[in-house]
Amino acid sequence: MKILSWNVNGLRACIKNGFLGTINDLDTDIVCVQEVKATEEQMADVEFGAYHFYQHVPTYYRGTSGVAILSKEKPLNIYRKMESEFDDMGRMITAEYPDFFLVTIYSPVMFTDKDGNKLGLRDYEARRMKWEDDLRKYVVRLRKKSVIICGDFNVSRAPIDCWDEDNHSKSQVGYTDGERTKMEELLNAGFIDTFRYLHPDSGGRYSWLSYRKDFIRHTSGLRLDYFLVSNDLKDRIGQSLILNDIKGSDHSPIELILR
Repeated sequence: MKILSWNVNGLRACIKNGFLGTINDLDTDIVCVQEVKATEEQMADVEFGAYHFYQHVPTYYRGTSGVAILSKEKPLNIYRKMESEFDDMGRMITAEYPDFFLVTIYSPVMFTDKDGNKLGLRDYEARRMKWEDDLRKYVVRLRKKSVIICGDFNVSRAPIDCWDEDNHSKSQVGYTDGERTKMEELLNAGFIDTFRYLHPDSGGRYSWLSYRKDFIRHTSGLRLDYFLVSNDLKDRIGQSLILNDIKGSDHSPIELILR
């Protein structure tokens, strides 16, 4: 089984840039998409061929965030809530299959107050830690079956996942001690970081690549996108790849093959 996860930074734009041809060429069974940005109405006229299409959009700030799953096999169920205060943000969708749950997420990197002002770092971290706790509790509840979690976690797990750890501030969103600690708590709850499991010492492998002119493309980046699997799937992990050759977004798609 081959699963693709991709923060497309706007699905309609990515489709114009060859998204459908890419997933067909890769012969992917399931595609998980983050930062869809489009509403259900905007996606209603899109034909996905062999894929069933499901999305979750925010109930406010429509046209932002959003996640989706494209699946050749029709899932048993689709869930868009994890019984959390974040359920209306369009950042989680789950597909249930006979033997496993597949969860794709787009972790928030910005929160605003009631007036729409961006929160400071301290308040941001408090909200982000609540998101992380709610997510961990949710996926643990799913463990009646095998569980696969993928998406843009918006955190670099360790120094090896950051192009310049010495200069990348630990107070920077996406690399704070709190965010990285919560990632380890999720893994310790019974999950495996598939890429790091297969490539324990492979540095310089990033799923987000900077487009800034003063950065060197392909060497200036962060690993923000992950495939995690529950421990019972450990022996089925075949490949876990970052597909940097595929363009269309500031994130590269990542691929998981389960035997």
